Amino acid sequence: MDLSLQNSGTRRDFVKTTLVTAGALASASSMALPASNASARARLGDSVNAPIGTPRGLAGKEGRVVWQHDPLAVTWDGDVSTRWWYDTYTDQTRVDAMFSDGLRNLAGAASAARAWDAIFRHFNGGAAGYAAGEKIAIKINLNNATDPSDNDPDATQFTVLALLRSLIENAGIAGAFLTVYDATYNTTYDRGKIPDRIYNYCRAPGGEFLNVTWMDSYGGNGRTQKVLTADILTYSVTNTCGKKIPTVVYDAKYLINMSLLKGHGTAGATLTAKNHYGTINTGKDHTWLDPTNTSVGTIPRYHQFVDLIGSPQIGKKTLLWIVDALYAAMTVGSAKAIVPWTQSPFNNHYTASLFFSLDPLAVDSVAYDLLANAYADTSQTGKNSTVASKLPDADKYMHEAALANNPPSGVVYTQGGAGVASLGVHEHGDFSASTISGRYTTIGLLYNATPPVTPTPSPSPSPSPSPSPSPTPSLSPSLSPSPSPSPSPSPSPSPSPSPSPSPSPSASPTPSPTPSPTATPSPSESPTPTASPTPTASPVPSPSPTPTPTKPPRPRAAKWVVF
Repeated sequence: MDLSLQNSGTRRDFVKTTLVTAGALASASSMALPASNASARARLGDSVNAPIGTPRGLAGKEGRVVWQHDPLAVTWDGDVSTRWWYDTYTDQTRVDAMFSDGLRNLAGAASAARAWDAIFRHFNGGAAGYAAGEKIAIKINLNNATDPSDNDPDATQFTVLALLRSLIENAGIAGAFLTVYDATYNTTYDRGKIPDRIYNYCRAPGGEFLNVTWMDSYGGNGRTQKVLTADILTYSVTNTCGKKIPTVVYDAKYLINMSLLKGHGTAGATLTAKNHYGTINTGKDHTWLDPTNTSVGTIPRYHQFVDLIGSPQIGKKTLLWIVDALYAAMTVGSAKAIVPWTQSPFNNHYTASLFFSLDPLAVDSVAYDLLANAYADTSQTGKNSTVASKLPDADKYMHEAALANNPPSGVVYTQGGAGVASLGVHEHGDFSASTISGRYTTIGLLYNATPPVTPTPSPSPSPSPSPSPSPTPSLSPSLSPSPSPSPSPSPSPSPSPSPSPSPSPSASPTPSPTPSPTATPSPSESPTPTASPTPTASPVPSPSPTPTPTKPPRPRAAKWVVF
């Protein structure tokens, strides 16, 4: 259904409340006018439950966004003298289960293997699944990774490993055809370096995991240094964004966009669209990016994200959009921005969430709403006044992209010599709705929460025992069991020619906790029940172990509401 001109003056306006200065609040809203009126078109999509654009996704599941939430997956106590990314603070078994369940719920499939097959077939027009030898490039966000031991909010090794496990073990794809990359380059800060905490951790299982390519702008220590194409990207309006991409992206048939959920001092928010600023070469235009910069005109105006999402080399190659929100951040560049979120369903706990979609605008809409709602919450800590000043119009690229064939700005977006059609659906949710999944009318949000379970003791003693037990077992890269692929009555996608991973011998792993989710289903479909993860053999030890925390996490009482 094309919702490009849908608006409603009877619906309550979406109020994007944000800190402009410390302790001060400002809001932006508008009354709906006829869609033919230019000023009305400038505000299309600003109201609650006033979707614009054309939903994308599997047949009958267009616009679906799956939100997997497991508060027991993360237990960092916020002590910045330690590191949020120490494996002591994140339960890999639970993250693996979140990832598998997210895929199954996205596709409405009985197993992760069948979900991958459905996703590949959808991308290929329904006829063919994944074919052995086809290359996949995975874009992660390492924009603030400047030092191997920094504490900034960047990609988590836990979600990256969960994705690689699922591709290799569930989809049957050989590691040699997978590349994990970030092409960010900054000579002053060395941003975009793949840190050991990710590289070593994700290679620890051995076998096929050792064949995955890791690419950044610097190379060395097992990483591949990027090689750029000639200028192949095009933009509908002249700007300073790079026109080159890494050859690994050019050579890939598929991309997977794994972004973060963070506030941003220029754009207001960094989600899946901005993640590709780490794909293009140096020259990340921040003039058009800044919604408060009027030197290039007032909003509505051109947005370069529309060209990136519509590009045959980037957006059109994207198989799956994921937002890694295990540790969502109020802003970039500081661990102090990784704080518990007060809004429901987080209830003073970390976000501990993963989001999945086949619609890039739908997933960014949901993530944006959560960030904007957090900034509107006067009790929320960690907010940044600069981010707050940008947030009210940080969603305007979604307006342009949803209506790319007839955008509010009037810009003619073209890619590959043709006009760009709607790139997805954008909608703001009603946070007063009785259920989380009921916040949206066209975005099919499936919220799936894992309630508390009795944690399984760690298979080995913690580095330094705590006076009282932690609510989550301490897992290291060498001891983290992972769920086995769910059995499927139908055949899996075609296996790759490379041999499958060979587990290294180890002691029998301790059974993992069994997540038992509750969820609020959409009218069309209930989430697939969560499978009990079955432990597999432990991976081989990491060649460079993650540092041991200086102190164990403080026990935290679980506080959240399951809808």
